[in-house]
Amino acid sequence: MLRALATQAAIWNATSGAKEALFILYGLRVLGLDAAGLGALFVVGGFGALIGSAVTPRTYGAARRARTGPRSGSSAH
Repeated sequence: MLRALATQAAIWNATSGAKEALFILYGLRVLGLDAAGLGALFVVGGFGALIGSAVTPRTYGAARRARTGPRSGSSAH
């Protein structure tokens, strides 16, 4: 179990780092952003992550409270 978790974490970190590097190259070369524009893009993404993390518990809780009956496809109560 620990080996599988370590493997998954290593793959996640490697692909996440590659994605970030490619994102920077895409922003600079294809979109033509300068350093300030790229920084502003990261700031906007950070604010979006903060807003999403603040809203998710409320929407997830509301969705759980709305499910009062048995779930579709479930035979157990």
